[in-house]
Amino acid sequence: MRAIILTSVLGVVLTACSSDQAQLDGDGVSRNGPNEFEILPMRPLVMPESLALPTPVTGVANRADPTPLIDAIVALGGRAS
Repeated sequence: MRAIILTSVLGVVLTACSSDQAQLDGDGVSRNGPNEFEILPMRPLVMPESLALPTPVTGVANRADPTPLIDAIVALGGRAS
């Protein structure tokens, strides 16, 4: 019985010393997530004339991202041309 208690206490102590635990602020909220203030919008937000969803059309450019392939190439260090 003593060995079980000693093993349990040792496990709790070693877990408390672990460096993998999330860093908690004073309010108990983890601060290891992404920083929302580091996200930069690529284009300004635009309010559409109508909030109704348009019908999908094949082969038409996306209004939010008209050149996704070129944007991805440039983001990875390539040239737009």
